[in-house]
Amino acid sequence: MYHRKYLLAWCFLMLLPFLFGIGTIFRLPYMVGESSFPSAFDYCADMQELVKYFYFLVAVYLAGNLFAGERDEGQLRISMVLIGNRKKIIIAKILSYASLLFLFQLAFWLVNSFLYYLGNIGSSTFHIMQKGCFISYAGMFFGYWEMLVLCGVAAILAGMYLKQIHTIVIVYFVWFALRYANELVDLKGIFPEFYADYLMEHLSVTGGEIAVSSFMISGILCILVSCAAILLFNKKDIA
Repeated sequence: MYHRKYLLAWCFLMLLPFLFGIGTIFRLPYMVGESSFPSAFDYCADMQELVKYFYFLVAVYLAGNLFAGERDEGQLRISMVLIGNRKKIIIAKILSYASLLFLFQLAFWLVNSFLYYLGNIGSSTFHIMQKGCFISYAGMFFGYWEMLVLCGVAAILAGMYLKQIHTIVIVYFVWFALRYANELVDLKGIFPEFYADYLMEHLSVTGGEIAVSSFMISGILCILVSCAAILLFNKKDIA
């Protein structure tokens, strides 16, 4: 992480939440006030929504660097010589990317919860989460994470044939286009990120068919795209 500057990318991602957290701590009128958020998890979810465009850009950048970047720099050929099994290379990259993004997501929520706590020290209104909304918070957390994984797998597949910068631009544009399409056609039953957005507006929702379908469909898409990446990589001549 340090060598690839992934940690630095996450630090930049946390810059805006830190500014809002400092504003809350010092009760700055132009920042977010404690009255807007009944719990720490509500604050985390709102910060996730606030930085989502930058958040996904960072994630797609990491995914583009993970395969297309290493192919452009010649490091992928070294991995192929050392490991030999191309299938293992793809699976290892996908699992490491998913694990890294999960740690990023977990750290994002922990840091924001701590900032919210600092801004509400001594307040009787401080709560970790609203009563009975645990499933909704979990849906927000994992909804964004699973969509990030899907974007990452798509970036690995695109990186088979495209340079790193082209991979990043195309995958991010497709994700942005899906968000625009979601305004025209309801996609929360297919992509869990949009279901997470729905949960933010309807926090009393405690799960159901839409949540299950979106997570299952997105998971199936991840598996199919991963299989396609493995098959294409086995046939791809890496110069």
